[in-house]
Amino acid sequence: MKIYIAIIALVISIVLLSGCVDNTIPPGWPPETNPVASPVITSISPADSAVGGVLDITINGSNFGAAIDQCVVYFGTETGVMTSFTSNKIVARRPVTYGESVSTRVVVLLADDVAQKNYKIKKVVSPFATFPGAALSNTIASDNSGNIYLAFTSVHDSSNTNRVIRRLTPNGANPIVSDYALHPVGLTVSCMRVAPNGTIYLLMTGSGGEFHSIPPGGGSSTKLFGFQKNMLCFDFGQDGTIYAGGPIDTKNAINIVPPGSTTFTAGPSYPKHIIRALRVFSNYVYVLAEVAKTDTINVQGVYRHLISGGSLGAQELVLAWSATGDYANSKFKDLTFSANGDIYIATDKNSDPILLVNYNSSSNAVTGMRSLYKNLITTGSCGGLTWTGNIIYDRVVPPVTGSDPSIIAIDMGNPGAPYYGR
Repeated sequence: MKIYIAIIALVISIVLLSGCVDNTIPPGWPPETNPVASPVITSISPADSAVGGVLDITINGSNFGAAIDQCVVYFGTETGVMTSFTSNKIVARRPVTYGESVSTRVVVLLADDVAQKNYKIKKVVSPFATFPGAALSNTIASDNSGNIYLAFTSVHDSSNTNRVIRRLTPNGANPIVSDYALHPVGLTVSCMRVAPNGTIYLLMTGSGGEFHSIPPGGGSSTKLFGFQKNMLCFDFGQDGTIYAGGPIDTKNAINIVPPGSTTFTAGPSYPKHIIRALRVFSNYVYVLAEVAKTDTINVQGVYRHLISGGSLGAQELVLAWSATGDYANSKFKDLTFSANGDIYIATDKNSDPILLVNYNSSSNAVTGMRSLYKNLITTGSCGGLTWTGNIIYDRVVPPVTGSDPSIIAIDMGNPGAPYYGR
């Protein structure tokens, strides 16, 4: 009311000074209430809380203003980022803030009151383990019990003839770390998978490229067979077929090793691409394929091939990397799938390093893409991904050379696609 009295006094002063006496005060002035109605929050969704996997929070209500620039959302003391706005519904990006009872407020310009409602926001990105002074291969793997496996390039056994693979067993904020297996010093693990029975399979660079296994329970690796050249990545089909890919070469093709066999055959050709990652999903082999910076002809991005008997179908483009917006100038490192078919791509961006691609495998259609948990993953680039239960584990590459590598756990609230094996 004080502001109205001040305005009336100002108007009367102007009138007296000007000598004008007609229509000095509009009829009904001052108004009994502020002309802008106060906002009201009726509900927030998802109902009850923002659990793992929720990227957006929707605030329903009324009187949120006539335009987005007349409204501000707060989660605690953090200003929310609105991605959609109407006078009765606001969609905001999941905030960095989390807690059991986060004060969620809507403030509207010139409104007397603030709308407020407490809301639970779960913490979804957590440090898992750090390895001071260690050097690791980028690959990361997991088993069905939730254990994580890492290959160390700087940690050796007492004889100094073998490198160490360690197992990390979740245990609250302090995972149990143990030396689990060994492999020869002359080889570096470029890719690792854990079969459902606990056998670890290793793709090794060095000596022309070798494929090893480690029995359930750990021990030393055993060579199963060699490839024609060094391979960088592999995955298993549901029947035990191995699909492997590697660096640019005129003879470069997906190598196919049939179930139970140790002899590979050449599949679809990728002579101008580096195959960075392979993943089997829904009867297709998905390929993350990079081209040289000087290559302006060949397309880099995600491809797929239909699995048909013992062979692979024609190359189908899923996603051209040039179409990924802010990610187009970054390098990709790995990919994985959720059980519902969305694609998660690890990149070398030091903030927001994981690109979520909403994908319909039935129609081979990308329906959207965005950063996974925008502003929540800021520890460094992502060297590798593995999914166990409802958690994605990110092998973090620190932004500063010489800094300690680490693993973070990302709660997705839903499971990943299965990993297969022999």
